[in-house]
Amino acid sequence: MKSLGKTIDRLIKIDPGLEKDLIRIKNKWMRNPSRTTYYWKELLTYLNTGDLIIHPKRQEMKDVLNPKKKQEKKLYSFSPMENDEVLVGTIPENMADLIRRHDRYSIRVAKMRVEATLTGDAALTTEVIRKESLLEINTKKIWAMLRDQFNLWSNTAPCFIRIKNNLLVVVSKKSISNPLSNLVNMDPDTFKSFLRFLGLNNPPTEDNE
Repeated sequence: MKSLGKTIDRLIKIDPGLEKDLIRIKNKWMRNPSRTTYYWKELLTYLNTGDLIIHPKRQEMKDVLNPKKKQEKKLYSFSPMENDEVLVGTIPENMADLIRRHDRYSIRVAKMRVEATLTGDAALTTEVIRKESLLEINTKKIWAMLRDQFNLWSNTAPCFIRIKNNLLVVVSKKSISNPLSNLVNMDPDTFKSFLRFLGLNNPPTEDNE
């Protein structure tokens, strides 16, 4: 519960002209704090009578009495698509919500792991190990769901969850267009030497066929 005294001090800062009446309420509260609820009602009644109803800074007064909660920015670990990745598909919203919750929870567990490591708290470490095990199981379930959704069971390329245009997507690493491109090129003489090294006969030529 907000402090009546601090609330009155903030109201006085908004309009110092109200100090006399507000300090009177504050002093009564300080002398008899057990009646805090009564003095809150007295303050609200005072602010809702006479010219205070049309006070030019009435909205500021309302914000003091009922401050808006600052919306906490949700943290995620998803990164944008990379240049060597191709889009497999956009994750449906119902699945995306499940994955986002899983990601936020994994971040909280990671923070717990850091705290447990720094403090050496044995009980917290045990709890972290348990949560990490459950996260691993849930991660496998999510990927099984995504493989069903995008028919990825036969796809051997690595797949990842990325963010694109504020949507969650599944991407895959680009495959190498020519799998032989990494082989060493050999001229005929080098190839024959390689065969001799292996103890194999030279391949037949047109002259000795």
